[in-house]
Amino acid sequence: CRSGGPSGPPEDDELELDLLIDALEGTINGFAIEGAAELRYAQDTFNVANAQLQLGENAIRLAGDIGTDVAIEANVEFRDLRQVTPRAGGQLRGRITVLGAADDPRIETTLDGQYIELDNIEIDAATVAVAGTAGSHSARLQLRAYDSNLDLSANGALAKDQWSAQISHLEVANEHAGNWVMRGAGNLTVGADVVALSPTCLERMAGAGRACAEVDIVPGGDTRINATIDGLPLASLPLTLPVGTSIEGSASTTINATRTGQDTTLDASLELRDTVFRGVYMDEEIRIALTDTEASATITVDDITADDILDVMEDEATEDVALQAGTTPEDVHSRSVARTIRARFPWLMATFGGGLISVALIMAFEEDLIEAFPIFAAAIPIIMGMSGNVGTQAATV
Repeated sequence: CRSGGPSGPPEDDELELDLLIDALEGTINGFAIEGAAELRYAQDTFNVANAQLQLGENAIRLAGDIGTDVAIEANVEFRDLRQVTPRAGGQLRGRITVLGAADDPRIETTLDGQYIELDNIEIDAATVAVAGTAGSHSARLQLRAYDSNLDLSANGALAKDQWSAQISHLEVANEHAGNWVMRGAGNLTVGADVVALSPTCLERMAGAGRACAEVDIVPGGDTRINATIDGLPLASLPLTLPVGTSIEGSASTTINATRTGQDTTLDASLELRDTVFRGVYMDEEIRIALTDTEASATITVDDITADDILDVMEDEATEDVALQAGTTPEDVHSRSVARTIRARFPWLMATFGGGLISVALIMAFEEDLIEAFPIFAAAIPIIMGMSGNVGTQAATV
């Protein structure tokens, strides 16, 4: 870079500074970064001219003045967002202007994106336009994704760490479901400690159909999401049906999800009215009619941690070992002598009884077998020892 001082003697000790940045080089995320700028400071105003920063195929160009008043214009041209952040992809172009008093400037932004990828979300095209100050501004979002078009307009205000907006227009169009438009207005609040959407409803422009949603989320706290769809024609759903098959009727559904602490509860219901299936089988028309069909379900889920899983595995393993030893898990963890004796005494008595039976059998054949073949008496301890070992090994396996 190259720096130069004031062209003449300073007046009233006022500072003037000229700074020329010829080249800025480096790498970010493995892509080359290049930059240059002309900077000047005089009369409490910071001037930026011909400033540009390029990362791979992405570039930002900036020019303007910053002082008690602000006049800044920035042009953005991102040809590959993945070079900027691995979590995103696609292209983004637009212009950002900031004009007015430095403490409350007016901002005008227009951004156009194509083939946007954000985590697992894919957006074919999107346009964002914002105009106004932080305390009062208008915003419009248009996007096309998943064979649907969305058009949203809102008037918002930013105060401290919370953004509040009134949704004045919301329209959703889908090839199968048709066009849906918002009736009335909805209020949206986004902040560090709350995300809330007041009851907001869409109605189908052609024919019957109404959908409403309400959201109340407290990060780290309770969550409540309610959604209802009433009178949606089944023929408008993107169903894959066999050739020559059609469906008539309407569907209504209600979904209520709540999360309190570590418990999540989901209540869902579905109602089909005047449902008629039509089809052709072996050149004959088949018609199946259902007047009313209802179904509902409630699901409650508790959070399961790694410690919970390890505790269950330990309990199951302890129970298996205890059963193999002929006792219970409570006896394994018990340190009571009386309880230990009570648990083992029946098995000791059974073993003692088996030993008495063995003695009786040996005495019964003593004269006929033992005296005739003394070698059998020597094998008796081996046989009894091996029988005990076999039992112990079988229990272990």
